Amino acid sequence: MKGKYKAAFILPKGVKKTLCGDGWNFESSIRLPEKIKKSLIESFALEYSESYLGIDVYINENIQMSVMNDDKSSIEFISFQIYGGEIEPFKSKANSLHESAELFIPNED
Repeated sequence: MKGKYKAAFILPKGVKKTLCGDGWNFESSIRLPEKIKKSLIESFALEYSESYLGIDVYINENIQMSVMNDDKSSIEFISFQIYGGEIEPFKSKANSLHESAELFIPNED
C-alpha cells in the first residue's frame, strides 16, 4: 500500500477538529466503543498488522486502519488511509456506525 490515498476518520460525535501543521487534531473526553473497532475489522476484512505507541494497525489490500488508544487503552479515534481512489464503497460501509460516532473525511465537510 503505497502511493496516493484518501484520509478518513471515525470520531466520537461532537469532537473538536483542528487542522494544524502536523495534521488533524481531535479533542474530546468521549471515547469510542470497542464494538466499533470490531465491526470495522469485520466489515472491511482487516487483519492485524502491528501495534506501537498506543496505536493498533489493521490492513487489507486497499485500507490501513489505525486505532488511536489513550493511556487507559480506550479508543480516542480511528484513522484510515484508503488507497485506490474508491472512497464511495468505504463511505457506504463506514456510515452504518454506532450512533455515538461520526465519519469525518477532510475536504468533504
